[in-house]
Amino acid sequence: MVSRTVSTACLLYLLLPCLLFLAGWVQPWVAWPVGLGLVAAVLWVARQCPARPLRWSGAGALRVALLLLLGALWVLTTGPWGLVAQSGDATVRNAIYAALVQDAWPLTVAGEPFVYYLGFWLPPALAAKLGAPAEAALAVWMLAGVWLALLAVACGQGTRRALVFLLILLLLGDMLNWANRVYYKLCDGGLQEWALFLDLHFTPSCVQLRNTFNHYLAPLVLLGMLAGRLLPARFGLAGVALVGICSPLAAVALLPLVLLRGGRQVVNLPTAAALVYAALPLLYLAGGTGGQLAFLRPAGACSLAELSTGQLWLRYGVQQLLVAGPALLLLWRWRRTAWFATALLLAATMPLLWAGLWNNEFIYKGAAVMWFCLAWLYAAAWCHAKARRKALLALFILLSASDAYGQLMGALKSFSARPESMQQNIRNEWQGSLHQPADARAAQFGGCPLLPKLFKF
Repeated sequence: MVSRTVSTACLLYLLLPCLLFLAGWVQPWVAWPVGLGLVAAVLWVARQCPARPLRWSGAGALRVALLLLLGALWVLTTGPWGLVAQSGDATVRNAIYAALVQDAWPLTVAGEPFVYYLGFWLPPALAAKLGAPAEAALAVWMLAGVWLALLAVACGQGTRRALVFLLILLLLGDMLNWANRVYYKLCDGGLQEWALFLDLHFTPSCVQLRNTFNHYLAPLVLLGMLAGRLLPARFGLAGVALVGICSPLAAVALLPLVLLRGGRQVVNLPTAAALVYAALPLLYLAGGTGGQLAFLRPAGACSLAELSTGQLWLRYGVQQLLVAGPALLLLWRWRRTAWFATALLLAATMPLLWAGLWNNEFIYKGAAVMWFCLAWLYAAAWCHAKARRKALLALFILLSASDAYGQLMGALKSFSARPESMQQNIRNEWQGSLHQPADARAAQFGGCPLLPKLFKF
């Protein structure tokens, strides 16, 4: 087995939602030439990926098995089949997936276009339409994404470092969340100013997958390829273009990383073909009401005068101290890398966008990229550190892992294989219907794509 096998599988994982979006949502006279160009570009990129031999035997094979087992347990926290309690976000996401399985494409709600970043669900929804069990198809697609990302890292960096990286990725989090947990435990929703202070929180990886796997897995696969050096740097921008229909704001957050790594070399024919395709998801999503591409100041955003108040800057300073501070102290050796620059750039800019726009989407989706970059750097620091330095790194990571502890305890408490308990664990309040006029969350799916003549609505 060679590494190109894994890189090709990763590229196909990113490509399939794009092709299904073109087939189901875009007019054929546009979809066919764009799709053929995209397939040709991805096949060209796959041929340029390195073909390093993989010699996983003995201890290496055991580490790969452990890596895959931990990845499967991570997927289990999302609550497939109701084995553990699903997050509150699953109310919406279960209904979207059910509608994609049951209804015709392109999806509409009450006769209006459904506009949302739905790419991740398309392959398992198609499998379910063709007769596969819907829940199993979704779980397998999630598992495939996690496993491909982890195998990509192991291909380029070795199984030992990949295992260290995964453990750090699962644990690493925002130390401000300790205060968050104490506040909600003691104050029970009071002291709203303090609640706003704590709201400035970078959601860590262990929560990203559980709450919004539909946005998280495509960027995770691409980041795994970049970390494992399976995707040549000059094609990084082409990879970002494939992510857009699954997570447009994560694609934006990935831009600094791929541009810093690729430089001028990102200008090439495969990237051009991928960017031509990427214009279609952009036009589709830009007309939506969900704010996925809303970098404008909506009603309710902080005024510029409010941005100058001491409270907001105090929140910003505390967040930088708890996230960027440890990175500067513990990761200074890697300060010249694109991973370091991207992590600190996102840490510095996301809270300002959050305060200025009052839109939590970018601070949530961008955090997925930031935590991956930091976990990758902390794993590198661990592998190069001596005993005292490793003890310091371990202490910091364990102290930051409040979200991971909460996720683990919640999964253990709710785990059950009894049918009645599994049914209670599934969030099915919308009963598979996206037409929910009484629920404010349903308003995010409205709108009309820009240049509607390009789409089938």
